[in-house]
Amino acid sequence: MGMFEKGSKHSEKGRVSTEFIEHSGSRSPTAVEDGSAHGLQGSTEKDVPLTQEDIDWTNEFAESERARKLVRRLDWKLIPILVVIYLASFLDRGNIGNARIEGLEADLGLSPQQYSWALSVFFFAYATFEMFANIPLKILRPSVWLPLCICAWGTVMTLQGIVQNYGGLVTTRFLLGMTEAAFFPGAMFILSNWYTRRELQRRMAYLYASASIAGAFSGILAFGLAKMDGIGGLEGWRWIFIIEGIATVVIGFVAPFLLQDSIERSKWLDPEEKRFLRTRLSMDRQGRDKGPFRKLYLKQALTDYKIYMLAFIYFADAVATYSLSFALPSIIRQLGYTSANAQLLTIPVYVAAAIYTVLIAVQADKTRQRAKFVLIPYLTAIAGLIICLATPQPRLPGLILFAVFLIAMGAYSVVPSVISWNANNLNGEWKRGIGIGMQIGFCNYGGVVGSNIFLTREAPRYPTGYGTSLAFLGAACIVTVILHILLKRENARRDLMSEDEVRAKYSAEELADMGDKSPLFRYET
Repeated sequence: MGMFEKGSKHSEKGRVSTEFIEHSGSRSPTAVEDGSAHGLQGSTEKDVPLTQEDIDWTNEFAESERARKLVRRLDWKLIPILVVIYLASFLDRGNIGNARIEGLEADLGLSPQQYSWALSVFFFAYATFEMFANIPLKILRPSVWLPLCICAWGTVMTLQGIVQNYGGLVTTRFLLGMTEAAFFPGAMFILSNWYTRRELQRRMAYLYASASIAGAFSGILAFGLAKMDGIGGLEGWRWIFIIEGIATVVIGFVAPFLLQDSIERSKWLDPEEKRFLRTRLSMDRQGRDKGPFRKLYLKQALTDYKIYMLAFIYFADAVATYSLSFALPSIIRQLGYTSANAQLLTIPVYVAAAIYTVLIAVQADKTRQRAKFVLIPYLTAIAGLIICLATPQPRLPGLILFAVFLIAMGAYSVVPSVISWNANNLNGEWKRGIGIGMQIGFCNYGGVVGSNIFLTREAPRYPTGYGTSLAFLGAACIVTVILHILLKRENARRDLMSEDEVRAKYSAEELADMGDKSPLFRYET
């Protein structure tokens, strides 16, 4: 069989063969009793085994048109508000690249090194506070915790528009990283608590594609807002920060009314719909999802090699993604375009990346193959990087622009693949929440590297920038293949033990505590 074969050979008792409920190799599903809270606050309810009646009822419900409409309603309730928030987040962290070519460096008297440090300090704060940002999300509700963070970073963004020197810029960039840190791991965790493993990557792709669209909007907005130069005695680049910051604060005030906390708290679901959504998740994942925090969950996350390997894969991607997002306007301008045209030419690059991201995610969810759809985008980006390194610049601007398209498409589309691969293989809400935060937090230290590798003195060839990105993506490909092999071997080892043998050896309580370490759980590879 091939390296990326479809599925595994183990039997899947109780498997639900619909698009909406997919057992994914987890056996002996558990569920929370009807009427219990979903557990986003430290609740004390316990998981109880699903009955055959639960499974049969859920299978029958899943075949109905009502179920298909319910999942579509779920998409409309969850995805749009998360997309809008993430678009604002990505705009607010990346618009400094647009402000740079509108005069930020000259007006603040920054050296190239100072500008690079202003980029880097954001990621030190962002990555550090992301690590365990999902713990407050579990203690508070998403509709409380996330809006507080949104309003805070919007305020910081607005204040960044009035800084007068290097110290002020560095301070606001640090605070921006600290206040933005909670959103992305929180959004990924929220999606993992509503969708089955087969559905998850597509929804993450819809969200992350908004980052690509944010890049396109960034160029449009910067082009327009720069025209405000002189209004109120402020330079055009200041208005980029101020207007986008105010818009973010407005989103923060609206968000509590639109964010969904949990299945049980949702007033738009009737009891049968809640039962269906809750039960299908229990059939899809095995493990103790509910209850208060226990040190066991933290230990399980901190000692899981999968999280660290996937964090490195994501870290490598962050080097390429962030370096490109900060340098793209300058790269295009140095191909011979004006600043205005450079801003506008970033738009099709990001749109192409968004489309490619969704296409990759759809295929990954359809085939249930994760490693393959990490490698394909990485090879796409690597091809673009090789072209940039091998092409004399700026003599062939069209070829370089094509290569930049490849880099953006490949680098951006990896993110939903690698996050969903991690989330789908972590069982139990607490471990999954911590593990997602660890992965995303560590990866963003890649932004520190990425923000310092496109050196002004190397323009327009940027050998350090393109070469460093190439090295990291090549290493990530190797780690991806190794992880794929390790997970396939572990699944094969678990296939050797029958379900009856597992149940004779372990109690239901022990299996629940084991989560994804349970012999009944199968990893996605």
